[in-house]
Amino acid sequence: MSVPTPVWSNAGMPRLTAPVVPVGSLGRAGQPVLSAGGLLLRPWAEADADAMVSAFADPVLQHWHARTVDSRREAVELITDDVRADVRGG
Repeated sequence: MSVPTPVWSNAGMPRLTAPVVPVGSLGRAGQPVLSAGGLLLRPWAEADADAMVSAFADPVLQHWHARTVDSRREAVELITDDVRADVRGG
């Protein structure tokens, strides 16, 4: 799987404050699931791939988002990569 090239990087920027939370400490916890008033926020799941493709087809999202997702396969790869990053703590 290819790794997307970041649009920007903060490499080389001086760190002006000390980290508040130790690096990697949040990676040990699972992603939260939040619900309020009929709204549910949860991590992506493979079952969301078609909805992700549809969302990325929206011209407004395309205007504000540098990434593209043009197929279900790409959506599944992105979701899988996100899940792996969560497990790794990154």
